[in-house]
Amino acid sequence: MTKSTKAKLSQTLLLLFLFTLFCCLNGCGPEGGGATDDKSISLTATPSDVAVDDMSIVEAYVQDEYGFQPGINVTFGFVENGNNSGASLRVVNRTTDLSGRAVAIYAAGDNSPGLSVQDVIYADVEGSASSVIINRLPDTETGNRVTLSVNPAALTATDGTSVVTAAVTTDSGAGPVAGETVFFSILSGGGSLSASTAVTNNSGRATVIFTGPGGAASGQAIIGAQLPGEPGYELAVITW
Repeated sequence: MTKSTKAKLSQTLLLLFLFTLFCCLNGCGPEGGGATDDKSISLTATPSDVAVDDMSIVEAYVQDEYGFQPGINVTFGFVENGNNSGASLRVVNRTTDLSGRAVAIYAAGDNSPGLSVQDVIYADVEGSASSVIINRLPDTETGNRVTLSVNPAALTATDGTSVVTAAVTTDSGAGPVAGETVFFSILSGGGSLSASTAVTNNSGRATVIFTGPGGAASGQAIIGAQLPGEPGYELAVITW
């Protein structure tokens, strides 16, 4: 065997070795063992037990074999015959963020208010789906109700501020309630609140200030307001 033939054979063997190594790492052919497009999705609701008109944060997380996946579109909805309370579902962000999360807000309805009913929400991506049950509790409240507003809802700067106002009325909505303590919290996202509690004034309003986290990245926060002894929240979304 000449030197030229030996050299060509060595080159061929080297190329074959490199091709085999590539296939082992990345998969070749229809049965290849490399990366796939398979994704899985998990779904949570916080809280999962709510009263009439209360709200819950529904979070979907998408991942594949490499971890949580950003930039994936998620579809939210109620399964067939799964909206028993007459609830509503508002999608906050359909496309997953850097942590692989998409978010919707559930608001319990008032169908069959004297009964405990279940609403079933689904979320899916191509090839995978998940569901979660929210228990709408009987409406036995004889106390007060809270609604929540934010102004502005969209900050013009990432470190901007928004006024968060909780309005408390009697259960029948007949009039404002003064002297009621309201608990405020950031249930999802960044930023900070000027206080975690506030007491309603004579107009039945309690106010705190939200401040964005700063930095260059856009984002959102879900703010919750809750009355003492109540299982659910009233929610509002602030973006920047």
